[in-house]
Amino acid sequence: MLCTAVAYISARRLFPTSIYSEWLRRRGENIAHGQDLAVLERLLVGDAYNSNPFSIKDSDNITEILDAIGRTPQAEFPVLDDDGVLVGVVTYGDLRNVLAERERLAPLLIAADIANTEIEPVTTRDTLRTALERLGVHGSLTLPVVDPNDGKRLVGLISRQEILTAYDRDLLRGGV
Repeated sequence: MLCTAVAYISARRLFPTSIYSEWLRRRGENIAHGQDLAVLERLLVGDAYNSNPFSIKDSDNITEILDAIGRTPQAEFPVLDDDGVLVGVVTYGDLRNVLAERERLAPLLIAADIANTEIEPVTTRDTLRTALERLGVHGSLTLPVVDPNDGKRLVGLISRQEILTAYDRDLLRGGV
């Protein structure tokens, strides 16, 4: 027990912040405890998300995907089935892997085949702190926002920039 106590105290002295806070600090996004966290916990994803994101149909082939994404500045694309249910997310990284083998793979693959299904969306009722934490954990640029009553139906996307914009807007209005 003594070794455990000494190890814990040493670790806290060397690394006083959590792994997540340290990750944010290294990225230049130092969010202090107290006032900043209170703002992020008070504001909801519903206050900040993009309700009109560009999405891809799960049946789109690679050529259709490439043609479509050329018309938007978005870097991550929700993949939806015919009923608007979130199937996954396709990123430029996913497409880069496919393009390396374009001649061989492009005729065979559709969006549902390359979409990342291991995503953890947020709802409009989640706090901005929850969204920011999930962005950090997954290393994503954006997160899908789903209907809180139907956790599979996409209603939008939220990015780190939209979170920080909502945070700044709240501070300028005098919130805390």
